[in-house]
Order: sequence, then structure tokens, then C-alpha cells
Amino acid sequence: MITLVSLNTLIEDTCVLAVLAYLLARGETLQRLFSVPLGISQRLLLGVLLGALGTTEIIFPDARIPYVLHTLLVTFAVFRGGLLTGLISSLIIVCGFAFRENFPSLLTTMLALGVCLGAGMIARQIEGELRSSLVALLCGAAAQAGVVIIYRFLLLPGASFSPLYTSGITIFANSFGLWLFHRILQDAQARADAERYRLEVERAHALATEAQLASLRARIHPHFLFNVLTSTAALCRISSESAEKTLINLSRLLRRSLDAPTDVPISVQTERESLQAYLEIEHLRLGERLKINWRVEADLNRVTLPAFALQTLVENAIQHGIAPSINGGTVTISIISRPRYTLFAVCDTGVGVESGREKEWRLLPERPEHGLQIVAQQLILQYGRKSRLRLFSEAGRGTLVVFALPIESSNSGKDTP
Repeated sequence: MITLVSLNTLIEDTCVLAVLAYLLARGETLQRLFSVPLGISQRLLLGVLLGALGTTEIIFPDARIPYVLHTLLVTFAVFRGGLLTGLISSLIIVCGFAFRENFPSLLTTMLALGVCLGAGMIARQIEGELRSSLVALLCGAAAQAGVVIIYRFLLLPGASFSPLYTSGITIFANSFGLWLFHRILQDAQARADAERYRLEVERAHALATEAQLASLRARIHPHFLFNVLTSTAALCRISSESAEKTLINLSRLLRRSLDAPTDVPISVQTERESLQAYLEIEHLRLGERLKINWRVEADLNRVTLPAFALQTLVENAIQHGIAPSINGGTVTISIISRPRYTLFAVCDTGVGVESGREKEWRLLPERPEHGLQIVAQQLILQYGRKSRLRLFSEAGRGTLVVFALPIESSNSGKDTP
């Protein structure tokens, strides 16, 4: 029965130690008191905190059976915070015990705490050679063994003491208690460091992604201007009147282009208005060779996408599919909402892409010098690989370019069907 009671007490008081360590590990306390290295103010604060915990034996004497709490905490204080921290905690404990013990008992307590300080300092010296958790285990055993020896053989005449202090089981208990205390705080610190590292990596990745997106957005405009100016130059040789209309439309496009936000998605309706102005220029250049079909099954004012994403696909279809074809062709622009995504597709009946070239384009976005590659990178960076461009082409029959955006990204405020 005595053994079961002692075991039950050990389990209960081990839980108390675990709770104390857990509370120390929460919030700012861990960062301030258990950072490496500790500053002077942190060492003082840690010493005061552990010393105050050690004085609870005055109110609850022998409440930590079989632990000797004040010796355990002083050993941990010097092991974790150094000699200054250990001295501060020892001073507070001695001052507290002075109200309860006579001088011989107090002197014996001071000798015991001195042994704990020495054991902690030795442990700090060998910590780099062995695992810190093992060092904590050995440190606790050595410190409490010294305490037991003092209370058994060096007890001063007239000193009162608890039989607990001379019990050999306290060597095991304090050794395990110090290891447990240290291990909980060490694991908490490791988790805090890992979380901080994860947040730093995420922040660095976000900054790198934003910088890459800014670079891609800056390159969208030159591609657009190059295509429009090429069309205008061709019109100058055909009809000066048409070229004049083209320049007027170009000025409107430039104004819209400069006003359009490049860092946030825009509505498909805004993209379509800009695209219509571009298509008017191409109609003047290509005439009846260019036909445009729209297939819209979505609310264009509520569905969003990155600026110039759809326009770049249409420009590519006209420049590389329709314009090189003698007979021209049709460009079909599809915007279709589905329960989980919005589908965007641009299909042309132009010259298509040779099989080898199609294979090269399927490697998007490895080579971002082309408009399609730029859009491909932008979509992957903003929405992930599920939103990457997909290109299907056959020489002489045309090309289809498709991408899909998640409904929460492409449809702001729209309820999912």
C-alpha cells in the first residue's frame, strides 16, 4: 500500500512539474526567458521566477514528495541560466526559508543549495559534449545526491529536517524531474524555432513571388504594345485612314492599359472592353480574314482574372494563328463558369503549331520570353499548378489554349452553384 501511495504521489507531482514547465513555455515567457543567449535582465527574471516557485515549499511543506522542489529548481536555474540565475533563485529561497527554519537548518539548506549550484555549473561545462537532455538527467542526479549526503552526514546539531531530504529515492526523482522540466522547455523552444523558421520561409517565398509577378506584369505591356504597333505599321502601308483610326484606338488602349491595376484581378467585363478595342485594330488590318466568336456562360462583371491574361491569349491566336494564314480564320473566346472553377479558352482555326514546337510550348513556363509563357508563370504563381496553361495544337487546323481559375479566385462574391 505504501508503495502504491508513493507511486501515485510521484505521478501527481510529476504532472505538477509538467504543468509548471508548460506554463513557462507559453507565449512570450519562453521567448524572453529561454532564448539563446540570455541577457542580464532575462537571467535576473528567470532567477526570480524559479526562486519564487521554490519558496512554495514554505506554504506546502513536502508537497512535492518525492521531489525536493527548491533543490530541483535551483539546479535547473544554474543549468539553464548560469551562475547569476542560480544565485538569485537561491537567495530568494533562503530568504523564504529563513522565516520557517532555525539557523542550523537554514545553514544546512544553504549548503545543499551550494551543491546544486556546483552541479549545475559542471553540467553547463559538459553540455556541449553530450546531449543536453542526458546532461540534465545526470545533473539532477548529482545535485540531489550531494543534498542527500549533506543531510545524512553533515547535518548540524539542532537542525530540523524532513526525512525526505535523506531519502535515496529523491536522487532518482529530482534527476527525472530536472530532465522532464528541461525536455518540455527544450521541445517547446524547438517548436517555436521551427514555426518562426517556417514563417520566415513563407514570407521570403511570398516576397520572391511578388517580385517575380511584378517582373512578369511589367513584361506583359511590352508584348501588348509590340503586337499593336506591328499591326499599325502594317496598316500604314495599306490605308492611311485605317492607320489613323488604329492610332486613335491605340491611344484608348494605352490609357486603359495604364489605368488597369496589375497587382489585383480585374473583372472579365473590363478585360473584354480592352480586348474589343484591340480587336477593332486587328479587324482594320485583317478585314474579313478575322472572325471573332464569343461564348460566354458567366457573369462578366463578377468573374475576375489577372489583367491582360485573356487578351494575351487572343493576341497570340491572331499573331501566330490567323495572320500567317492566307484564308484567315476564326478566334473563339469562351468563358464558362462551373461549380468549382471558371474556364477560359481561346481557340483559333489558324495555321496551328508544328508537333515539335507544340512540345516545346508544353514546357511552359520554362522559357518566359513569349507572351504565353509569361501568362503561364503568372497563373502558376498566383493560383498554383492546377491553373496552368494547357495548349493543344495541330498544324493546319489551329490551336486551343485553356486555363481554369478556382471559383473563389475567379468569381468574387459569387455563390458556388
